[in-house]
Amino acid sequence: MNKSDEELIYSLAEVLTNTCQSGPKRRSVIVSNVEKRMLETGIADLAKYLNFAVTSSTEMDHLMSSLTIHTTSWFREMPHFDSFEKYMVEKKKMLRPFRLLCAACSTGEEPYSFALVLEKYRKNNPHFEYEVIANDIDSVSVNHAQRAIYPVKDLKSIPERYRDSVLVGSGKTESLMTLDPEIRKRVKFQSHDLRKILIAPGKKFDFVVCRNVLIYFDEEQIKHVIKFFKIHLEEDGVSTSINVDEAYLTKGNLESSSYFIKAGQFYVPFGKFDTAFISDPLTLDFAETNDSAVLFGKKISDIEIQVYALNGKTIKAGSDENIDVFGVTVSGSLSGLEYSFGYISNLAASDSFSDAIIGPMVKIPSGVFVSLGYVMEKLKFGLELIQSSEFDVADLPFDGSGATPMAAMFEVNYEMGEYSLSLGYQMSDELLGADRSRTMLGVSRGASSESTVALELLSGNDYETSVGGTGDSKTTVSMQWALEF
Repeated sequence: MNKSDEELIYSLAEVLTNTCQSGPKRRSVIVSNVEKRMLETGIADLAKYLNFAVTSSTEMDHLMSSLTIHTTSWFREMPHFDSFEKYMVEKKKMLRPFRLLCAACSTGEEPYSFALVLEKYRKNNPHFEYEVIANDIDSVSVNHAQRAIYPVKDLKSIPERYRDSVLVGSGKTESLMTLDPEIRKRVKFQSHDLRKILIAPGKKFDFVVCRNVLIYFDEEQIKHVIKFFKIHLEEDGVSTSINVDEAYLTKGNLESSSYFIKAGQFYVPFGKFDTAFISDPLTLDFAETNDSAVLFGKKISDIEIQVYALNGKTIKAGSDENIDVFGVTVSGSLSGLEYSFGYISNLAASDSFSDAIIGPMVKIPSGVFVSLGYVMEKLKFGLELIQSSEFDVADLPFDGSGATPMAAMFEVNYEMGEYSLSLGYQMSDELLGADRSRTMLGVSRGASSESTVALELLSGNDYETSVGGTGDSKTTVSMQWALEF
């Protein structure tokens, strides 16, 4: 391989992985990886190999793997795990699941090492539960991690006190080992850029592991990654700050005037999110937007029009300023049908996306929604759909392309005196981190004029592993007692 070929490989590594490849040792490892892969495919010419990688449905993953440096081992730097064990002494008493993020996980040894520690605490503390989310840009390494099959010689690197959760093969597989299924089902892998990790809305982490990866990023990229970690870390201890959902001033109202103006911090009217269930709908998780904004409302006959503007939290690539956002929503009723539809210029300004997207945005995705409700005696029907335009693949990827996320919900509610029975179906598309589908059943009863008791059964399915999901299904039962003061 000549000098120009090597320079081409360095450039490809920087463009495809979006990292800095300036160190001589780092460069030699990458060149060696590519040469090894070319030998395995039987293609000696670099240009021909790259053409093969571009046209093949699977070879691009192997090229990306070759351009990525893999340094990992079981319980690497043991003092870190000793500190983690001390940290867990108090955390094992948690009533909610302990959540750990392992960034740039390579072939899985590191997240499984932390999971072995957590599994020990789970076995000794019946109320303790945990979840590990691990990611890597290299899908080949992630697939290896998901299989969880390793050479048995690695067992010597695992402290003896954790080996009861390691399963060693026998017969033809005696040279291999794997992890207890109880661990494997609690460790989820994603094949994504570190800066585009997909987090389920409203979920934060108690512990973040990010070792020997920031050295590949430039200063600005490091700042963005650190910002992401800070946003998604749970706060320990007592906080003296006060979080306010809404605080605004209003001039005029539609009861005494045909217009009103609202300014302050509030939820902008993009989406209705009307539901009879305990759990928030997928449409709310997708599009709810709370920010400092100004809104003008006008009523014309039975139609209400609201126009609003806000200075969103996302930043446009090539600029240090936040992206200005505007939107319009139209609501009304017609022959018993209540309707609402609207447009927002930047759907990435929603709470879930603005927390997850940490870097400047290449492309600004707009969004539209439509919400319909119809009441027929004791029956109430509800439908809502929210659709985004396409994101750039660098901002929000899905299955190798820019995501075009969507969420929808449909509900039927039947009133039977003091009882209410609800049936619902929700779905999303190209929205990793959320359920792909949900089927829901709910019943509620007015226990008194001031209180309501509700019960909900939810069956949900995640996205397939082939597109970055876990492939898992879940069933949850929730109960709520609401008091009105």
